[in-house]
Amino acid sequence: MGIAIVRTTIDGREVIRRCREFHQAEAAFEFAIKWVPVDYWCDTNLDAMKECIDERVTGRIGRDQTWGMKVEKRRWNKFHTIEIIEYLAKDIDRKVDLGNPDLLVRIDVLGEKTAISVLEPNEIFSLGLPYPS
Repeated sequence: MGIAIVRTTIDGREVIRRCREFHQAEAAFEFAIKWVPVDYWCDTNLDAMKECIDERVTGRIGRDQTWGMKVEKRRWNKFHTIEIIEYLAKDIDRKVDLGNPDLLVRIDVLGEKTAISVLEPNEIFSLGLPYPS
């Protein structure tokens, strides 16, 4: 409820850039208020999420970069958010900055599937909500 998943042949970050430009020129968005590109999909279970992060995400965070993690879960009450973060983040051996990270590892639990993204500050298009929402 309230979430639309859009598949496109255009790179997700390019979609965000175009949405931002279009909105600045036309103030065109009224209901689609947040757009988040997705890098990876996995099953909604902690082991599948952890495997994806260990195999695909950690290597995208440079040794000199800071990072933070945000978890959005919808109708998945199996674990508290802090439990999810602790389990997923424990093996990422990079410096954490929760206030102003270079990269945000965003986990969106959407039913049976989970979206995982590695985002720079300008890669979320959101009306009225600052990064890293």
